[in-house]
Amino acid sequence: MDIFSEQLVSIKKDAKTYFLAALIIVATAAITAGALIYSGAYPILVMVAVAAVYGAVKLIGLLNIEYEYILTNGTFDIDKITSKSKRSRVLSFECADILNVGKYNENAIKSMSVAKKLICGNPANAYFIVAKVKGQKVLMVLSLNEKMLNTLKNSVPKAQAQQLFFGL
Repeated sequence: MDIFSEQLVSIKKDAKTYFLAALIIVATAAITAGALIYSGAYPILVMVAVAAVYGAVKLIGLLNIEYEYILTNGTFDIDKITSKSKRSRVLSFECADILNVGKYNENAIKSMSVAKKLICGNPANAYFIVAKVKGQKVLMVLSLNEKMLNTLKNSVPKAQAQQLFFGL
């Protein structure tokens, strides 16, 4: 039987951060556009100004970040989606290579010796997973919902699942 589950996690920026970034980008584009329009070589500079404004709009869109967790037949993939259009693979690992799972607690993971740490979700109300990926221990902080957590439990070998998910 095929096992498949997916979850989309939006990274919410606070309004102040989003507004400040958007204000800086738009102000830069407006100043550039104004300087170019009033300088002299009108036709070419208008195109440059339009390109600057277009670039500013694209940069504002880059503030929109989502992570998608995909679990398919024992393979866990993490993708980063920017502006709801550009997708890139962050990490992929086999569920059999999971070494530790637990509720996220900043103090508990400080003492862990890992080669790489990834935060792919909101640390509030999150879980951590330590897995062996390409020979290195990787610590991931993920905002897993109950469905994804249960699917993950079912994807890990049974003897390992009882030990890893005890108390969760």
